[in-house]
Amino acid sequence: MGTKIASTQQLATRLSVSRGTVSRAIDHLTARGVVEGVQGSGVFVRRLPDDDDLTLGMPLEKQLSEMNFALNQMRSDVDDQGDLLAEIAARLADLYARIGAEWEQPGQQQQKRRKSG
Repeated sequence: MGTKIASTQQLATRLSVSRGTVSRAIDHLTARGVVEGVQGSGVFVRRLPDDDDLTLGMPLEKQLSEMNFALNQMRSDVDDQGDLLAEIAARLADLYARIGAEWEQPGQQQQKRRKSG
C-alpha cells in the first residue's frame, strides 16, 4: 500500500469544493483501483492514475466542453441575478424617496405652523 492521502475534509478545504465532491472523486478512484480505503486508517494510493482514470469515463475534450458550458450558464445566472438585484435596489431607492418625502411634509407643515403661530 502506498501513501496515505489527506482526509476528505482537508481535501475539500484545500480544493475549495464540497466534501461530497471529494467523496465522489475518491469513490471513482477506488472503483478504478487507484486508491484503497482502509477502515479506521484512511485512504491510500495503490498505483499512479493513468489518463483513463482521470477522465471519469469521458474524453477530456468533452469534459472541458461540458465544464465550459456549465461555467457560461453560471455566468448567465449571475448576470441575471445582478440585473434583478439592480432592479430591486432601484425600486427600494424610489420607495425610500417617496417615504422620505411623505415623512418630511408633515414635519415641515408643523414647523411652519409653529413659526406662524
